[in-house]
Amino acid sequence: MTAQKLKWTQENCRRDDFRQVPVGTLVRRLAEDLQGREEEDRRRAARAAARITDDSFRSHCRIGGIRGRTVVVTVDNAGLVAAMRGQWLRPLLAALEGGLPGKPINRIVFEYGKSGADIVATDRQGLE
Repeated sequence: MTAQKLKWTQENCRRDDFRQVPVGTLVRRLAEDLQGREEEDRRRAARAAARITDDSFRSHCRIGGIRGRTVVVTVDNAGLVAAMRGQWLRPLLAALEGGLPGKPINRIVFEYGKSGADIVATDRQGLE
């Protein structure tokens, strides 16, 4: 590059209103934003589940996550996974299909685990 082209580039391509942000900072911001959205989606799913489930379900189950169009319900007792699936799969699917705007849910998976958003009775208040 000639000195004249370099000078022109420096004068014309420098914009004071444009600040470069390191890639790491952008990735961190994006990850925080996605994590916040995922947590909000889990809370919405927990509220929708709390509206239709009983105390037994709420004491043993949590919304473990949302993967694409699938909601993962974690059950804290491996012996109850099949029972919870049999009793609550269809009602939960019906409740969650409309309970998560912008997230079309077409599948619910019940698995053994203890992590996720609590489904508590207080979530029912004010939503019925």
